Amino acid sequence: MRAPLTEELLDEKAARAAGAGGHRDLARQMLAWADHPHERDEVPVADLLVGAGEQFALAEEYASALEAYLRAAERPEVTSPDARGFVVQALLDLGRTSEAEQAAEELRRSRPNTAATYHLVGEAWEAAGRLEEANRWLTRGALLAERQDAQMDWAMLLIGRLRVRRALGFPPDDYDEAALQIVLESRAELATDAEDPVEEGAVGSLPTRAVLSREGANTVLDLF
Repeated sequence: MRAPLTEELLDEKAARAAGAGGHRDLARQMLAWADHPHERDEVPVADLLVGAGEQFALAEEYASALEAYLRAAERPEVTSPDARGFVVQALLDLGRTSEAEQAAEELRRSRPNTAATYHLVGEAWEAAGRLEEANRWLTRGALLAERQDAQMDWAMLLIGRLRVRRALGFPPDDYDEAALQIVLESRAELATDAEDPVEEGAVGSLPTRAVLSREGANTVLDLF
């Protein structure tokens, strides 16, 4: 019997796979671990299956990713994001849009209770160019994160939502203003850490797929 699987070991293997392009091999290894779990494994089987799917997706083997996600969704363990959200993402990656719509609707009706699930599905729709759907999922997620006082999830959902709403040409609302404030504060913190204060006319890159600039007295935020 193999040794118990720890979070640290899995993190090390994922880091090596990213550096050496070994995503497919790691995915297969994770499937093997999931097929033969150890009673003292720190990583639940469902998380191993989701992780395998993510590695297959990084290798652009989307059909194999979908298979792993479907297996994870059948498990009793709860994953965050919900494994069904990854199913939606994989179906979109495969161009199976009608099936993705059905899977997303079934997931929505189940009212997932993790904001990360809404973030995952929202960004999957955004990547597929379906911005109206992306806006709906990101908005639902932001409302849930706010109720749960999940500040990090709330911030990331608001920033993604602002990006989508700008692409749709929507006028800013209160949540968009909050997202802008988050980005401004993030930029200020980066400038402070780098001992390089933001000056008028400066343009800086942000870790939130955004570019902040100044036009006269106005702050302009371009999100990507």
